[in-house]
Amino acid sequence: MTTTLLRHEFRRTRGPLGLLTAIAAAFTLAGTLVMLPNWPLAPLGAPLASIAVFGLLPVALLALAVDYWRSAYGRGGYLTQTLPIRGSRIYGVRLVYGFLVVLAGLVVSLLLAAPPALVVARRQAPEGVGALEYLRTAASEVTGLLSPAGWVLLVLALTFGTWMYLVQYYFAATAGSSGRLASLGAAGPFVVWFALYVVFQVLVFVAVVAVPLGIDVRAGDPQFVSVDYWAAMTSGAQNAPMPAGFIPVLLVLTLVLAWWTGRAWNRRLSLR
Repeated sequence: MTTTLLRHEFRRTRGPLGLLTAIAAAFTLAGTLVMLPNWPLAPLGAPLASIAVFGLLPVALLALAVDYWRSAYGRGGYLTQTLPIRGSRIYGVRLVYGFLVVLAGLVVSLLLAAPPALVVARRQAPEGVGALEYLRTAASEVTGLLSPAGWVLLVLALTFGTWMYLVQYYFAATAGSSGRLASLGAAGPFVVWFALYVVFQVLVFVAVVAVPLGIDVRAGDPQFVSVDYWAAMTSGAQNAPMPAGFIPVLLVLTLVLAWWTGRAWNRRLSLR
């Protein structure tokens, strides 16, 4: 059944996601072509390509959130409610599918970044050095900044951190379509998301200040170091290690949001 639900998710969302990918590819190609000759508009090529590369995944997550709301609480909600499956299982499959979309989006974004990166490399490469060789050397220098374990942790953090937004969007869509907020229609999820954003920012700030612990990667391997972030902020200190206190806060909040949304699906959506 899980495979069937995943297949259904793909069929329902492949149109919007495919269109967004095609638009991002077109913008990236246009930006790359503009960068090639010495045209007056050449400086606009890099920003155009960057917007397409870095904007694809966030917009794709918003598209999934809109589809989630429409298929559960909009016109498609009736079909969802008639499925003889526990709501939490449907919700769990959607989270898994969203995680797969995040992984695919990261890979596609990396592939889209290759053409403009080659153009930039061709411009910056010393005489007699090819663009591919220059880009390969630069990539080797970047990968050497962290150990393999450090890169694995970085990729996991990037993937989870991106997927976390989808959990928030789904929670906002569910909570904003329940109780009194349901009378607001499509505005309900926006109200909930804004309130959730404020709560997240406050809790993250408190966690960073209250837990004087940072993650230093300058030695290659991630290491925990003691840092007084309140003193660093008030004194204007630069280059402080990444705070570690907010990580457990985000993990716990994300799990709580996913748990609450799953319970809400069982109470309001599934036919037992």
